[in-house]
Amino acid sequence: MYTFEERMERYLQLDPAFQHLYSSVESAAFNARLIEMYDIQDFGPFIDAIGDVILGFYRKSELSKLLTQTVGLSEEVVARMLPEIDTFLRPIPGTLSKMEVLQQERGSESVVRQPLEGIATPAYTPQAVEVSPIPPTPPPATAPHTPTPAAKEVVVPRQPAAAPKERLAFWPDGTPKQPPRTVPPPQSPNTDTARPLTRNELMASLSPRRTMAEDVARAQHTTQQDS
Repeated sequence: MYTFEERMERYLQLDPAFQHLYSSVESAAFNARLIEMYDIQDFGPFIDAIGDVILGFYRKSELSKLLTQTVGLSEEVVARMLPEIDTFLRPIPGTLSKMEVLQQERGSESVVRQPLEGIATPAYTPQAVEVSPIPPTPPPATAPHTPTPAAKEVVVPRQPAAAPKERLAFWPDGTPKQPPRTVPPPQSPNTDTARPLTRNELMASLSPRRTMAEDVARAQHTTQQDS
């Protein structure tokens, strides 16, 4: 793993778009959500592994190895979180390890063509592997047609007419008698009318842990003190 100074030196050399991906509020919320979802106890190396891929210390295809060997996550957990990490790291060139695809294909069977006699063929070529065709599904058996009985006529009884509304009473001078108008009670000045937090703001407020953005802020503060 790399030191804090090495990471900050590489961060200053990044494109602004990659700097935003490394130190934005969205990245902190993304890391916090995965840490909570998969109950990652040693979250420091997990954050460093994703950050080092953004910084360019490792290729995206090496992230699966980092998460299993350095962070200590199981292959099953890594395979489950890879699609989400792939979406988050989409601006980074390259592709993630296809571990989840390999695990899905472990149980599949393949048919290998036998080489013809007298013709030398290599031990394995992509053309030598052929997936067995899936047999066609027989059409479902049609049930005998049963005539639908005619629907019976339903007679709905008529509802009685509504009672006439009560006429408005008047005072002797011709002024209508109106009920007293209710005035809503005044709202308390302490009523909380603030807008609800967004998902990113909520995740960031729930994560007191160290984030990659805090690393950048700490480096900038140190640089200002040195100058």
